[in-house]
This record gives sequence, structure tokens and C-alpha cells, in this order.
Amino acid sequence: KIPKTHATVGLSNWIATHKDYRTLFVNRRLPDDGWSDIEIQHLLYTLSTLDTNNKATTNNSNNDMRWCGVGEREGRVYSSLVLSRHYGLSHGM
Repeated sequence: KIPKTHATVGLSNWIATHKDYRTLFVNRRLPDDGWSDIEIQHLLYTLSTLDTNNKATTNNSNNDMRWCGVGEREGRVYSSLVLSRHYGLSHGM
């Protein structure tokens, strides 16, 4: 069981980080105070989950499957190392 104090601190940090992301998109400009590397990486990974290449679906037999587009702009990444290096984004990499 996670101690309540740890959960409270974690949740507070999570909410603060997401407020920063919301501010970025609402104001459409970079913040005056820079973000840490971890905050930037988290945003990039979060944005990569919006990419259809990274969309997970489930079929009727409850086995996880990956949705895979076939358009000319669909990215394919074989290596998990490369996927990690590009934060889950493959278009134009």
C-alpha cells in the first residue's frame, strides 16, 4: 500500500505538470521559466500517444493488438531503442 503522504505529493506533482502543459497549449507559447528534461520528455511521450502508430486496440478475444495504418506517411519502428530515442514519434524521424 502506498502511504497517503507519498500519494498526495505524487498527485500534486502530476496536477502541477499537467497545468503547465495546459498553459502551453492555451497560450500557444513557451513558458518564461524553462521545464526540466523530465517534464519535456514526459510531454513528448504524451504527445506520441496521440499518434495513430502508437494506438493500442483490443480485439474480441481480449488479446492486445497494435493498430497499424498503411498510408505512405505511417512510421514503422522496429527497434525499441530507436522508438525510445525518438520518444515514440516516427514521422519525419
